[in-house]
Amino acid sequence: MRFGVEPPCALVEVELSNTVKFRSENFAGVTVGALYGFTNQSSSTTGRSFSFGATYGYGPLNLAAAYSEYRDRAFNLANGLGLTSFEGVALPTSGSFVAQSVRNAGIGGSYQIGRVQLHALLTQVRIEARGRSENYRTIDGGANFQVTPAYMIGAGAWTTTLDGQRWTQVTIVNVYSLSKLTQLYADVMVEQASSGATASTLGIDPSSSNRQTVVLAGIHRLF
Repeated sequence: MRFGVEPPCALVEVELSNTVKFRSENFAGVTVGALYGFTNQSSSTTGRSFSFGATYGYGPLNLAAAYSEYRDRAFNLANGLGLTSFEGVALPTSGSFVAQSVRNAGIGGSYQIGRVQLHALLTQVRIEARGRSENYRTIDGGANFQVTPAYMIGAGAWTTTLDGQRWTQVTIVNVYSLSKLTQLYADVMVEQASSGATASTLGIDPSSSNRQTVVLAGIHRLF
């Protein structure tokens, strides 16, 4: 399990309806799956989506890879990344950017060494609209240390690039489990954006500059 704030990959998370999904049985540690989302439109491609992936687990090693493709998807680039324009189009702060095609690929894994879990993730999102395309790449890595059965400390960093800009964030996480269903947490996140870009931690309003420091504390309740 990983804790902390992830790169702003939620920009490409979508809710899907009218889909079919397949997931295989575990065979020698390997599980594969696929999903297809129907268009719901007269066009055979408008709103269409599909995805497939695989996981592998053996002892302390866990690996996963996935590929997804979406048609006609909206992105909240203004609030999500603090961009004021994208592919030459001005972005309203309360509006969305609609891409004709989005291709999302990622590979990640973790490795357990005693009480330490190392983890890493690499993703690329190709956004195509108006005859132009941009690649949104993210590299993420870190480690979690289980101090006691109830207390965990995590540290990690990610860096992402899009449309000639870069965002980098370092995160330190403290998680204390009161029970299997209830956890207390405290996070500290420091983000630095390249010159001309705006720092914007996911879930937090964009900064007024290219730097942002966020402190979060609260309770996780699992149901």
